[in-house]
Amino acid sequence: MNRTIIEINISTMKGKFWYTALVAAMVCGLVFIAGACSSDPDNDSKSTLPRFSGIMFTPSTLTAGTTVTATAVQAKKGKLLDRTQYSWSFSSEEGSLNSDKRGVFYTNDNADPTCRVTLPTTPGTYTLTFTGVYNVSGHADNATESQDIEGGQVVYTTSPLTCSVVITRKVQVK
Repeated sequence: MNRTIIEINISTMKGKFWYTALVAAMVCGLVFIAGACSSDPDNDSKSTLPRFSGIMFTPSTLTAGTTVTATAVQAKKGKLLDRTQYSWSFSSEEGSLNSDKRGVFYTNDNADPTCRVTLPTTPGTYTLTFTGVYNVSGHADNATESQDIEGGQVVYTTSPLTCSVVITRKVQVK
């Protein structure tokens, strides 16, 4: 009886398998990276700033010497934003500002930013400014864009690392 012996070199097969698996993994990784770096504006990894409709006051009547709440109203929430810093300023030294939130993680707390404003005792026209600086957790392009709002303007600035929103609004204190 004649037997045929088939000898298989297991170490060679293992080497070919791991080599093939490594090449396949590298190809998949390159495809993933190319997709994540796409400049497609609808890409899921693109950071976008919140879009603001303006600054609203509660109560809406601005009487000299009173305290009101100013709210920077987001018409559309932002996406893929991380550490965020908010600041408010007022053009009069007579008025004062008190903001509870200065630093937030936008992904966890994307509520409309607010500030308590004690209005000047002298009637007149003043400027209230809100600034939000957002750290990007996705990708963003370099761009600047402005939008007119009631009594002022919103300026959006984006860059690969941080993005900002500056809202200025003239207020008439009576």
